[in-house]
Amino acid sequence: MFHRSFLFAVAWWLATGGALAQQPPLHVATYSHYPPWTVTTAEGVLTGFEIDLIHDLCRRIARTCRITPENWDTMIPSIRDGRFDAYIGAMTITDERAQRVGFTVPYAYSPEFFAARSDSDLVKLVTMDRLDLDRLGPEERDTLDVLKRALSGRIVGVHSGTIYQRFMETYLRGVSELRIYHSEHEKYLDVAAGKLDAVLDGGAALMEFINGPDKLGHDLTLFGPALTGGPLGRGMGIAVPPGAVALREALDNAIHAAAADGTIARISLQWFGYNVSVN
Repeated sequence: MFHRSFLFAVAWWLATGGALAQQPPLHVATYSHYPPWTVTTAEGVLTGFEIDLIHDLCRRIARTCRITPENWDTMIPSIRDGRFDAYIGAMTITDERAQRVGFTVPYAYSPEFFAARSDSDLVKLVTMDRLDLDRLGPEERDTLDVLKRALSGRIVGVHSGTIYQRFMETYLRGVSELRIYHSEHEKYLDVAAGKLDAVLDGGAALMEFINGPDKLGHDLTLFGPALTGGPLGRGMGIAVPPGAVALREALDNAIHAAAADGTIARISLQWFGYNVSVN
């Protein structure tokens, strides 16, 4: 005969397994096309680093996931209103956003950069390699002054409602002419065509455009320091509704596990060619 403790363990496993199986799919929103974070293929298939990651995390928390592209400008209201259970799509954790939605621990980290045409004098700018806006000492302030002088009167493109817009409004308000876009691709095409003097965006996304097979961005070059901290946040996290504490904690544990066993690093190497994992 089976030992009572064994029978209890089997009963518990069946009960929890049955409960998990009865849970509805996790409805996850994402940004439709921000390579290599998220990519929509010509056939309309969603793929990319974060799509692979969310499938892995859903498996770890024993939930099926249904992924839907959503407009960036309505993303946070959609999460707050409960239209989606979670959002994953290169959303950086900032204090301002954290007042409106819940965030998991960061799963990835990537610095931000300016880019300009390779024939622009901006690409010859000499600054420190990395500017951490959480640690503004004399050298960091000198680099900010260099950026202000170089970008004075220049037209700089950023995506609406992003950390890039916040950076420009915080440090370069009244210095540069800010042009707001609702499409990454349009912004990139405009700077490549000389309609903008520079763009500010994520380094990985910019390099994806610069090295793209269509050659549309081959005339662009990153310039200035790698920008981190301050209004640019502290890594990418998954956004969940403010009250979804149990889901956030489950995803936290899954992210820690995916980092510890090398899954995030492996997916990073596949999509970026380097490791964007926080751990």
